[in-house]
Amino acid sequence: MKGEMELPTRLARRRLLVGRLVAAVLAFNLLLALAGGYLLSGPAAGLSRFRLGFGGWAAALFAGSLLLTAAVVGPLAVKLLRPPASE
Repeated sequence: MKGEMELPTRLARRRLLVGRLVAAVLAFNLLLALAGGYLLSGPAAGLSRFRLGFGGWAAALFAGSLLLTAAVVGPLAVKLLRPPASE
């Protein structure tokens, strides 16, 4: 009766962990992109020759951060979501 009706709690916990990891990374990237957008459109506008405005800078920074973090978070999520080897 051991393998009859086992609940996949390990996999469910891993999915929850990956979901929280991705949500935290997206929230952190959004926060930094908004702060960078504010700075590059206002107080630190002299650092760049481009004038994109707040929305443009925030969108560009958020898109760039998504591309860079996908290389780190993607493989980690795949590794965590891989089902454990059967015993």
